[in-house]
Amino acid sequence: CHRRSAGSSLSTRRALSAALKARSTSEKMPNWNTGMVTASTTRFRCTSPPSAARAVASQRYRVLFERHPLPMWVFDGDTMAFLSVNEAAQRTYGYSADEFSRMTLRDIRLPEDQPALDARPWTHDDDVQLVTRHVTKAGQLLDVQIRAQPVPFQGRDARLVLIENITGQRALEAQLRQSQKMEAIG
Repeated sequence: CHRRSAGSSLSTRRALSAALKARSTSEKMPNWNTGMVTASTTRFRCTSPPSAARAVASQRYRVLFERHPLPMWVFDGDTMAFLSVNEAAQRTYGYSADEFSRMTLRDIRLPEDQPALDARPWTHDDDVQLVTRHVTKAGQLLDVQIRAQPVPFQGRDARLVLIENITGQRALEAQLRQSQKMEAIG
């Protein structure tokens, strides 16, 4: 926003009057659709309009989502369709963003795990944490721990999911149990 001299327009005079009143009565400064007017000792400044600030914040969060080191996606809670996937999910599962956009959660689950998916555990709790199995494009089986939160996304009832591949951890745990059994035997 550029600086305006006091009295150059009716809206500026109103802003000046409201700011002076707020300053003297310690009320909040007025917030118009054009921005926030704040007072200093002798001048006024306008900050970015709220819609511009939202656009900048949205872009920042989009970058955080895209570049997160763990796989993440947003899926439709009703259709189970992938709405958005990050780069780590594409690397981990071997599908491109375009391929994911034509898929649902069913496409990365084993047939025997479909009944658990049909139960839609995300509809019963806002914060879902569970361990399950996923299959990559190459057919590799992954043990994964997921955490899902409801999020509004493109006007849909969606869930934001963070996926942690625990396949290696599970293998180490199995080795440890086997080693403990061998030790117990003698």
